[in-house]
Amino acid sequence: MKRYARTQVKNVRKDQHSNKYEAYKTINGKRYSEYFKNISEAKSWVKQFHPDLQSPQTSISNSLIVKYKLYRERVNSRLALSTQDRKDQSINYFLTQIGHISIDTITPRLISEVLETLKRKATHKRFNFKGPLKELKATFNWLIDHDETTLLKNPVRKHHISDSFVKEIPIKKKFLDEKELQEFFRQLEPEMFRSFAYVQYITGCRVQEIAGLQKTDIDLSNNCLTIQNVVMWDSNKNYLGLKPYTKNKKCKKVLIGDSVLKAIITKYLSSGNSPFLFNIDGQCLKYRKIQYEYCKALRKGNI
Repeated sequence: MKRYARTQVKNVRKDQHSNKYEAYKTINGKRYSEYFKNISEAKSWVKQFHPDLQSPQTSISNSLIVKYKLYRERVNSRLALSTQDRKDQSINYFLTQIGHISIDTITPRLISEVLETLKRKATHKRFNFKGPLKELKATFNWLIDHDETTLLKNPVRKHHISDSFVKEIPIKKKFLDEKELQEFFRQLEPEMFRSFAYVQYITGCRVQEIAGLQKTDIDLSNNCLTIQNVVMWDSNKNYLGLKPYTKNKKCKKVLIGDSVLKAIITKYLSSGNSPFLFNIDGQCLKYRKIQYEYCKALRKGNI
């Protein structure tokens, strides 16, 4: 038997001797790797790891990369893995440009120059760099408040927001009228995704809240379901796990008053042994699969 088995996650393989997952990546010709007990941690490592962030000794102690590492450990470590991943991805635009520079020498003019460089290299899908700029500003605010820099004022200024735009964001129609909604449901196939969409529509929940809905969260005797298990996906929409609360850090109760809703829930409660109400082969639905079925129905219905 081979020692390592491939997984569906790029740059992650399973060590069949230790039952641990090895995450690995090659940067500038050098291979880095780390072992984890579960695959979600390995996924996160692949997305977030960079030797400059992990090894402060490779940069000067006062560089932006090293100071961001301190901020990430003190602040971001309390956030969900998917949120940590998104924040790391955002600020990496600036770290790759000025991460090696001493944080005390970063000026508003330098940030403007970096924005111009990023805009020149931006793809046609990029509208602005507001997200990365927001993370950079939050990092500086924390460092100034905690006396981790001699700067007295945040070098990210108001004008940088307008400077961050590559092109205007087009106005899109985001809501379906009654006829469009009916056509959307009619075109949704297979039936499970139609049921999934209907539960999401009637309850007014986010897609990750319905995807994480557990059978134990449903109380048919009291016609009530509890939204408390929410799926976490990383920036590439890979499954990271469940968190026991919604976006506002609370659990919410939803009454099952709609007869169609109750029929759907009753049907899927009695199907299979998976803890997830909606699942494929017992596993949580993948974000990309849900997105694909929704988009396919919209295209078929000419919506």
